[in-house]
Amino acid sequence: MSYFGLKYKYCLGQIFDGCISKIEEFDDNEKLLISSFGCNQKMKTVRFNQLKFDQLDIPQDYIYFILNKKKDIILAIGKKQIGIYLVDSKLFYQKYFNKNLSFSAFVENSYIFLSSTEANFIEIQYWDNFFPGNIINVKHLVGHTDGVIRLCIVDDDYLLSASRDATIKYWKISTL
Repeated sequence: MSYFGLKYKYCLGQIFDGCISKIEEFDDNEKLLISSFGCNQKMKTVRFNQLKFDQLDIPQDYIYFILNKKKDIILAIGKKQIGIYLVDSKLFYQKYFNKNLSFSAFVENSYIFLSSTEANFIEIQYWDNFFPGNIINVKHLVGHTDGVIRLCIVDDDYLLSASRDATIKYWKISTL
């Protein structure tokens, strides 16, 4: 069936055993980065004009990712950990947290914002070029009355946060 006159060009088939959590263009050569969650979490790349899948050397307990603007760093997010995957060198660094992470966002190579369904604040950390060994805790943004479940960076200077308290907060990063 075709809606609006559109039809799919390729069928990539079943890529994972579990649900797909995110798909994003990875480079200019029609390469995609795909992550999954469920019983066998993985991250893979595929050139959809060749249908050749490559699994990234990232542990299986990471279920979501964020790419930086240059798309040479993958911020891999798991339930209680964040990993940094450097695409060119294929190195992977990880940091563990005491609480469950609900969402993460970052401003290009400097700040990472972490939220948890267990906390009504947003934790901001400065990561020196995103290497976990260089983490400096910056501050907590307090304004919600229940767990923060989603974060979104807009134009590298605004943070939107959504909470279980049914509110959305709008923060200006440069004035934090």
